[in-house]
Amino acid sequence: MNFPLFVLQRLIKSKKESNFFSFFSIISIGGIALGVTILIMALSILYGFENTIEEKIIEFTSHITISGFGDRNLEFSRAEMDSLKKLGTPYVKSIVPYIEKNAVIKRRKFSEGIKIEGLRKEFIKRRFAKFVVQGSLKNFGKRKAEIIIGEKLAEKLFAKVGDRVTIFTLRGDKPPSLENPPAIENFTIAAIYNSGMAEYDDLIAYADLETIQKVTALKGKVSGYFIQLNNLKKLKNVVGKLQDYLGYPYYVRSFYKTHQNIFTWLELQKKPVPLVLGLIILVAAFNIVGTLLMNILKQSETIGILRALGASGKKVARIFLAQGFFYAIVGILIGNALALALSVAQIKFSLVKLPASIYFISKAPIYFDARIYLIVSAAAFVVAFLASYIPAKLAAKINPIKAIRFR
Repeated sequence: MNFPLFVLQRLIKSKKESNFFSFFSIISIGGIALGVTILIMALSILYGFENTIEEKIIEFTSHITISGFGDRNLEFSRAEMDSLKKLGTPYVKSIVPYIEKNAVIKRRKFSEGIKIEGLRKEFIKRRFAKFVVQGSLKNFGKRKAEIIIGEKLAEKLFAKVGDRVTIFTLRGDKPPSLENPPAIENFTIAAIYNSGMAEYDDLIAYADLETIQKVTALKGKVSGYFIQLNNLKKLKNVVGKLQDYLGYPYYVRSFYKTHQNIFTWLELQKKPVPLVLGLIILVAAFNIVGTLLMNILKQSETIGILRALGASGKKVARIFLAQGFFYAIVGILIGNALALALSVAQIKFSLVKLPASIYFISKAPIYFDARIYLIVSAAAFVVAFLASYIPAKLAAKINPIKAIRFR
């Protein structure tokens, strides 16, 4: 057996004065474990936010949105859709026209300001099928003037599936007047959805595109197009091509641009991560230094005897390096286990709730990635090694005669 490991094993098993798992040792291991746990959880939640919000935004909008400058309506033509798809080939998966209008929804004495979005019936069925919590989209569009609304909006209106609501919105592109009165239409609630994102559940209602075109007197016109890609890596390239091709008055935006505020916020959250990572692990490193120095003072007699028996300074230093490694490995393993347990608990029981009106989602999301565990563990191990090196060098320089003399 290697000499430093042999001596370290004897120190662990010794009951005389070593107290290898002393109070300070437990603090040192606990500091590493806590630091590793906090960092892994922070990174898992941060990347979970980014992935979850990105997925939800894509599901409810698209990779690319083409609209008109100043929210002007655009002339719709099948030929234009085909040319857009051809321009983005082979990366464009689908193109869907849409109409979006500001509106007021009213049921009895309750009313709310919303956006009503007109989409093709088949697209609505595909998009919202898994988010429906009340009602069904199986026969959506077969009856006249059907609408689906978010769960939050339904709660505000005290509405349920089958209830009738009235939609008030502008007619055409002109401001309301005696000659151009507002559009008023009754809709039946076909289904209620819950996306987990307050911005949609509370604000947007969906109906058939042709119905909205008829109600708003915009037949043959659309607000724009939703474009879905099959390769997100080509997003920037396709956006540039489309904007160059279409020009004014078309406005081409990626979902990163459309929701720039939330993605900017996420990027800002990432910037202090390295600093926080360093500070937390640095605290754990100081714990290791303090604990090893205490052990060196306590074991100075043993160190003196080892040196007197012929152990070199390097071998003594390796003993305390091994001890530092032991603290680091135990702390890192405990930290990883705690982080994994907390992550599973959060996924299953939603321990941390969030106000969806602020954070888009109602619970803290967790992103499982082995790289996060490996990077944090590696960083903690490197810092623990550096922290163990200084006390180990001090132990190697202890004078054996002085250490034994004061026995």
